[in-house]
Amino acid sequence: MRETLYTFNRSPIKRHHPVGKRMGSKIYVHKKYARRVIPWELFALATQIAETYPFEFNCVCYDLAGKIVRLDEAPDFDTAREPAVGNYLRISPADGFKLGKSPNIWHHKWLWVDDDYEGFDVDASYEWSRTWLAKLKRSARGVEHQWLAQLAEVGLE
Repeated sequence: MRETLYTFNRSPIKRHHPVGKRMGSKIYVHKKYARRVIPWELFALATQIAETYPFEFNCVCYDLAGKIVRLDEAPDFDTAREPAVGNYLRISPADGFKLGKSPNIWHHKWLWVDDDYEGFDVDASYEWSRTWLAKLKRSARGVEHQWLAQLAEVGLE
């Protein structure tokens, strides 16, 4: 079990039970673990809809409050320290579905997977979070150029 990390304002950073990154009512998880956090019927419907588009997803965002599933392309999830969202397909029981694209990046990707994940070094990702959390004394930005500027301000590349 990993030591819980904390943001600058002492909010804990730890995996959602059993896996995933929780932010408010949303849980972010790699596709491999989606069935652990998303009701099967809803995930099956989302993947069925996704099959009708030229769209390959590898990450999922599940909004517990609205029962909304967003399938994210995240093309550099395994290779980037902070992967980009990319194209997405949002499926809502109330609003139907829509395609979109996001330039945002994600932090703490080790939360999205279990320790058995083989796509990247989970321990190294955790250690990267530990490193920058110790130096950054404000909220991490979710836009790449702003994030890189924050890292440069605290002497990290």
